[in-house]
Amino acid sequence: MSSIARHMTLQLPLSHYPRKTVTKSSYVVMARRFKTLLIHDGAGSQPTDSKYLWFPSELVYYGSAMWETLYGIILAFPIVCWVFVPVYYRLHTNSVYEYLQMRFGSRWVRRMAAATFLLRQVLNLSVTVYTPTVALHAVLALPHWASAAALTIVGIVFNLLGGLAAAIRADVIQTLTMILVSGAFIIQATITAGGPQQVVSDNIEGGRLKFFQFTGDPTVRVDTLSAIIGQLFMSVSIYGCQQTFVQRYCSMSSEARVRKTLFANVPAVAVLFSLSWVVGMTLYAMYKYCDPLSSGKIAAPDEVLPFYVQDQFGFLPGMLGLFLGSLFNGALSFLVSNVNSLSTVTWEDFVSFAPAFKGISDKQQLTVIKIIGVIYALIIMCLSLCVGIVGGVVEGSQLVTSATSGALLGVFILAALCPVANGKGALWGMIGSHIVTTWMAACRLLYVDKGVAMLPMSTEQCPNATLSTLTHQALPVEVNKTLAHLAPLLQSINMTHPIPTESP
Repeated sequence: MSSIARHMTLQLPLSHYPRKTVTKSSYVVMARRFKTLLIHDGAGSQPTDSKYLWFPSELVYYGSAMWETLYGIILAFPIVCWVFVPVYYRLHTNSVYEYLQMRFGSRWVRRMAAATFLLRQVLNLSVTVYTPTVALHAVLALPHWASAAALTIVGIVFNLLGGLAAAIRADVIQTLTMILVSGAFIIQATITAGGPQQVVSDNIEGGRLKFFQFTGDPTVRVDTLSAIIGQLFMSVSIYGCQQTFVQRYCSMSSEARVRKTLFANVPAVAVLFSLSWVVGMTLYAMYKYCDPLSSGKIAAPDEVLPFYVQDQFGFLPGMLGLFLGSLFNGALSFLVSNVNSLSTVTWEDFVSFAPAFKGISDKQQLTVIKIIGVIYALIIMCLSLCVGIVGGVVEGSQLVTSATSGALLGVFILAALCPVANGKGALWGMIGSHIVTTWMAACRLLYVDKGVAMLPMSTEQCPNATLSTLTHQALPVEVNKTLAHLAPLLQSINMTHPIPTESP
């Protein structure tokens, strides 16, 4: 527990920079004075930390097909740099949705887009906050409400002290932690498996590394073309139309620096994105002849990395705490970044138009934004506790996320690239898109999925103790079911965690 506390509180001194936030501009966009390196690290961590624990299990049990979504991420950066960044930066907007009103002359388009973003992020954040509380409850028997409250309080302090600066620094520390922990996983597993060449050859022979598979079959789970196209649209939506990133762009000193930073971010994203896949390669080389899933050591594929940590690092004091700490830090990073964006969007697109708030000073505006952020954090904490009680909240979060991303991206592309489009067309286009995508997502949830066939694994060497000499047992069935159900639905963190139990 002390390792988790130290890992999370390490960031608090850093959040108190600058020492005194005196204006709304410095709180929301850091008065456009942020440095390239920190925004580079902060932006780079976002696509990877949310898949910190899901990618390794994906490679072990399904192969490298999803790894090729990296191509779509890389292709998205030039589009964002040359289509979206000039628009936002030159208009000096604090809310990305303010641009829609400027472009279409319709406050309703702006408010619908903003409301869509707010609903989606609040539901996603509630699931994000709840998931690490499940893991900590399983390990330390800490009540869900206590860990959720602790995470929320730290997030509130970050926002009150640092605003956007705290959000970016939280992302930076999460990135560094992920690199260090993943590096330790890779080194230990590579040594155990017999070296780098053995790891690569094992993965090739086991059919885990297959790239450039252009099947053209829409029934195939993922091939190269579907990975590129699907991730390209998703990445453009994230980097080009999401308030969290637009605030980072506008925090920099010049438009040229934004472009330079984004292009410099490409190799960092490639490395960070691939890091978890390399972890998966080493795990497959370790467990290819003694699959922990088939042998009953774990109850779901997503537990393979937590099982590996317990199996290979149980002798190292503090490693389990660091692992859980990185999980909590990922949730904290996502919470801080998005609460700052939620409060900014709510003020700029809704509250500021109320008669009671017209004409107030800059300092008073800043105070209102901070209060809104605190309210959002408390709402998210309450909803996170409901996630464990009402299963529909989880499904609803997935439904809203999948059903709204396309509509938001579509209206921004329409605004930027179609001069003849007007406000009525944009508004009805968004409404129609929401109806169609919601229907598609709902049908997908109702569809009884037969499951995707896993690649073959073996248990022939399990009696020869591929595992360490420690005795390990899986989590209770109820906890495993909860974690396995939540894992694929998360935007911030996708993980489960095993717990050692006493031998009978």
